[in-house]
Amino acid sequence: MSLARVQGSSHLPQQLKFTTSDSCDRIKDEFQLLQAQYHSLKLECDKLASEKSEMQRHYVMYYEMSYGLNIEMHKQVRRPPFHTPDRWAQPLGHQPPHPGLDLPSPSPCSLSGLSGGLSP
Repeated sequence: MSLARVQGSSHLPQQLKFTTSDSCDRIKDEFQLLQAQYHSLKLECDKLASEKSEMQRHYVMYYEMSYGLNIEMHKQVRRPPFHTPDRWAQPLGHQPPHPGLDLPSPSPCSLSGLSGGLSP
């Protein structure tokens, strides 16, 4: 029995024995696999970073638009309406002039100067 034990133990180390070149090849294969994984993760990270900057750019654009719209809405609320109810009753052509405002009456010579010298 001791002879079988010695022979069995002598077979086991030969099966588990690896050469240096086999170990280097296995390490090289694992390294190449890790490099490929690193490269794909780096590409994904770069893609996500570009998407993030694009989303931030859109956020700033929408923020500026909404801020400007909010400012304009507040301006409209603060500004009195252009047509008050008493102005709705009068047609635009028949409004009395403001007191103290002297408008010159149109004269034929001033109108001919506006036409650019073209005669019909």
